Amino acid sequence: MLLDVKDWYNGYSFGGKERLYNPFSLLNFMQDGYFGNYWFHTGTPTFLVERMKATDQFTIDENQYVPLLSLSSFDERLRNIKSVLFQTGYLTLKEINFEKNWCKLQYPNKEVQASLEQFLIDSYRYEHEQGGLPLVIQMSEALNSKDVEEVIAIINSVFSTIPYDLWRGASELHYHALVHLTFSLLGNYVQSEVHSSKGRCDAVVQTNTHVYALEFKLDKSAVEALEQNRAKGVIC
Repeated sequence: MLLDVKDWYNGYSFGGKERLYNPFSLLNFMQDGYFGNYWFHTGTPTFLVERMKATDQFTIDENQYVPLLSLSSFDERLRNIKSVLFQTGYLTLKEINFEKNWCKLQYPNKEVQASLEQFLIDSYRYEHEQGGLPLVIQMSEALNSKDVEEVIAIINSVFSTIPYDLWRGASELHYHALVHLTFSLLGNYVQSEVHSSKGRCDAVVQTNTHVYALEFKLDKSAVEALEQNRAKGVIC
């Protein structure tokens, strides 16, 4: 239980070493007794979500070097979205090197990451209500019950909410964002890891009894996806 509380509400750092709890969320958790996204109830990051989507940013590279000088920069057009995310508390210091003038940033905890990803997935699905999370929960239940057909149906429903007139204009990155965010949120319910383009496959999900390797293709056949996974040694 204590480790779960740490994962959900600890993690803010001002020097890259010591970590602090979010007192508002921690006190609410102690009062209610369940893990909730309390901090996000104080405000909706609509402008940040829309800016991240406009600049094709839906994931955070925690190993990217960020100049320290950029952390204090701000402009109305929000061109440096990472600095704004840091300034508003959505990112915190993972590591810092004053001598070489760089740092690395990360989500402070599960509360912040899961909440921001829920807003992002609904934005990519053009949903005004929080509809992404229920689908993720349904998918976790389907995976745990080994209902592959239901998993496929849920993935299709994630894409089906994109308005018809936007289907043609949507790039592969748009669908990749939906896949990444869906499986990143899924990691709160089953063990899920979404790899980058350098990884072995698009998504790997592990339940108590099975390991699922998923490969997604835009305008290509399922046969090509299977052959790609076989070539990579993911499946036999």
